[in-house]
Amino acid sequence: MTTPGSATKQPAESVDIYPTLAELADLQPPSGAQPIDGVSLVPVLMDPAVRVRDHAYHAYPRKKLGRAIRTERYRLVEWRSLDRPKDKAEYELYDYESDPLERKNLAADQPNVLRKLKQTLGTYPAPVASSRNRRRSVTPSI
Repeated sequence: MTTPGSATKQPAESVDIYPTLAELADLQPPSGAQPIDGVSLVPVLMDPAVRVRDHAYHAYPRKKLGRAIRTERYRLVEWRSLDRPKDKAEYELYDYESDPLERKNLAADQPNVLRKLKQTLGTYPAPVASSRNRRRSVTPSI
């Protein structure tokens, strides 16, 4: 299907695995109420230069919630506590052409790239604290 040893810079997400395998197996996509977020990477397998998306999105919790956009060249990470306003978020921006090991945060040095990737990140739903992580007010019993 593809040339052995070839590579692509197509950003991909784990949710792309199911649609890719389904297409390879000639299976119909599910028709239920829950949509599939991923896209098939078969066109990229056929030709590594083809693009099926211009970025990948991921989120991961640490002491703060990290949400990230990864393009072929850049990675933007937004760190924010869910109980703090969005304008208090901290950002990391890395350029994979000049810094593939993410050693220099360029967020302060590349405001135009930062702004563009923040706009892309803003197209995703805002994070919501789970009920287990929300602060609860407890009424003392008498």
